[in-house]
Amino acid sequence: MSPIRLAESVYRDKVYGCWLGKNIGGTLGAPYECDKNMQSLTFYDPVPTEPLPNDDLDLQLVWLKMLQERGVHLSVSDFADYWVKHL
Repeated sequence: MSPIRLAESVYRDKVYGCWLGKNIGGTLGAPYECDKNMQSLTFYDPVPTEPLPNDDLDLQLVWLKMLQERGVHLSVSDFADYWVKHL
């Protein structure tokens, strides 16, 4: 199987869409997180106008910052350092 090749603009668009979807899903799902009951939602009232805090997304942004600043060869100490400084 040959590798998939994407133009940089297409790749960036897909990554951007992924981040938007994760943020929107985290915001809309936050009020129901850990609720084991069946939900019957047809609309969000009120529709959020700002993203809510999202520990999953926040954590990934901290790891992204770490990768940008320290590169791909990371140690457990790098993760601990960024956890303490940013979380």
